[in-house]
Amino acid sequence: MDLVKRGLRNTHIDLSVEAINLFRDRVRETAAEMVDRNQFEAGDMLDILRKLKDESFDIVHAHLSLQYHSKEKLHQILKEIRRVLKPDGKFLFKVHSMEDTRLVDSNKWRQLEEGESFYEMPNGEITRFFTENFISQILKDAGFKLSSPLKKIIVEGWYNKPWVVIAQKNSAQLSSTGGIDLTPAKMNLQTKIDSSPTAQNDSIGDGNDNGSGIQFHMDPAMLQQLRDAPGFVPVIINVQPLNNLREFLGM
Repeated sequence: MDLVKRGLRNTHIDLSVEAINLFRDRVRETAAEMVDRNQFEAGDMLDILRKLKDESFDIVHAHLSLQYHSKEKLHQILKEIRRVLKPDGKFLFKVHSMEDTRLVDSNKWRQLEEGESFYEMPNGEITRFFTENFISQILKDAGFKLSSPLKKIIVEGWYNKPWVVIAQKNSAQLSSTGGIDLTPAKMNLQTKIDSSPTAQNDSIGDGNDNGSGIQFHMDPAMLQQLRDAPGFVPVIINVQPLNNLREFLGM
């Protein structure tokens, strides 16, 4: 409700129609003038996220809503959250930790993913318990970086000591298959003509015999993003003679 009362534009998502209706009624009762600045969506989180526009949110907050999904679906959700966040947007979430007291009885539960703390409880509830390494890995795989160290909090009356996580959208552009998008529009790659005598030794010739060449310079920040991008491995493939570099680059 704090974000609602601040007058910010919010989109609220919950699987339960009843929960969404109750929250909408609460907004009308406590901040009626803000109702029009809030959107209420009931349904599957992933389906709703896929309908939202690219880079349309400054912050995404997930309160104990990420632990009900398989690893594959969780990855898809995080990628969609990254897509809808603006550059350098923040992603805040809270999830169950391995210090949850319910894990004492986990031998009575049905494990849903081999080697993972993802269970179906005797009452039918499905939940995942997160380790620090698992959180770090899924964030990296989806194109996020931590804004601050992971921490667990103690809330009076709670039994699970949840993780509280603040992550930031990594500005390096992930491709649909992982890695990074190196298309010209997504990277700061500069070219310049060098006609110095040493140009032939440290640059690629332009196809003419005038001793000139073209040097390539990549912004240091982009180099760091490349190093941090999940799955990025520098590889040179399909090297062939090039007679006219200017024509190839559209110059």
